Amino acid sequence: MNPTSRNFALIIVTNTLSRIANLVLFLALPILTLSLTGSPAWAGIVAFVNGGTAVIGSLIGGVVIDRRGAKEIAVIADIASLVSVGMLAGIVSLGLPMWLFLIAVAAGSILDGAGATARYTLFPHIARKTKFSMEQATSISQTIEGISEIVGPILGGVLIGLLGGVWTLLITAGLFGLALIPLLVIPRVPSEYKGDTHPAEDFIEGFQVIWNDNLLRPFTLFSTAVLFFLMPFWAVLLPVYFGGEAGAVELGTFNSVYGGFALLGAAGYGLIAGKLSKFQTINWINWLSVPFYMIPAFVMSDSWLVWIFAGFLGLSVGPIMPIISTVYYQRTPDKLLGRVNGTSEAMAAGAGPLGGIIFGLIIEYGSFDMAYWVFILGNFCIAIWFLLVPGLRLMDTPVMQNQSNEKV
Repeated sequence: MNPTSRNFALIIVTNTLSRIANLVLFLALPILTLSLTGSPAWAGIVAFVNGGTAVIGSLIGGVVIDRRGAKEIAVIADIASLVSVGMLAGIVSLGLPMWLFLIAVAAGSILDGAGATARYTLFPHIARKTKFSMEQATSISQTIEGISEIVGPILGGVLIGLLGGVWTLLITAGLFGLALIPLLVIPRVPSEYKGDTHPAEDFIEGFQVIWNDNLLRPFTLFSTAVLFFLMPFWAVLLPVYFGGEAGAVELGTFNSVYGGFALLGAAGYGLIAGKLSKFQTINWINWLSVPFYMIPAFVMSDSWLVWIFAGFLGLSVGPIMPIISTVYYQRTPDKLLGRVNGTSEAMAAGAGPLGGIIFGLIIEYGSFDMAYWVFILGNFCIAIWFLLVPGLRLMDTPVMQNQSNEKV
């Protein structure tokens, strides 16, 4: 295997292992919180802390990545994740207070946010040296990494069901350690940063690239709105729907069915990438999703319709992730990738924790049904907004990279 193909394979392997670890943790945190406190509001608070600190990490990481390099930050982030998840296991096993639990979640999440930005920034540098177009490369990556969407949730559900929360967290820490091995083999990508500006100016520059681009501006706002509703869907609504720890295996199975169909969706899109309109693909997915989202509002969690819902959800998300990645890669200069990725991820990820705490409070002081119908209504409004914003149609317009930070 030549070095280019080897590095492309290594970045996909390390991203897949890291994603599996994060998915196990993502499943375990709300279930552990519900088990320890019995409170959906606490589940929302943990989701808020987990996502909120990731926002800070993404913003800081974006600047540091452009200055110091993506690989270095990704390595530090995986080491921090390993340590923080081990700390969580100790806190749970010793029965320590929830505020310590929150501190450990925050400590790992802030660097994990930076690590996600680093991996996202490292990928196009490696992919551009392969024979694939960027759209094909991202589809290949999303398809193979889609294995994590199958393995991670079912592994988390089975581990929690059979071994309990503490052993689940310890095994998750080990997975972060495994993700480090291929990452360390990947060559360092030298930083293209030449300036001596203050970090605050770099934050602003990343935001300006997004805001001045007639596609990236509404596209980032769209991603932000989607995550405001989707993050609480996975972190609060579904764990409550399946009954907390008692439904851990069912929740893990649901997520794995979703992941398997997401893999099929990404693979299918990769085969026909370039032949479909990106705008119309997302538009159709938006409108088809609304009636499917209604299924859990009318049926119990043991209904076969829930699994149809999981499959459709995965199949629809499969094409979206390569499209999102491609849009940002194609319209952002290499020297600004870290800052733009960090800013866009921080904006989108920042909405998720806010949604988590709001939906947790709606369930706690209202009802699950009330919260779920708010979720459905929100997705309906997003579908309307996406259709009506002219700038989003620019995602089907080719843009040269050196023109990507100019108004188009």
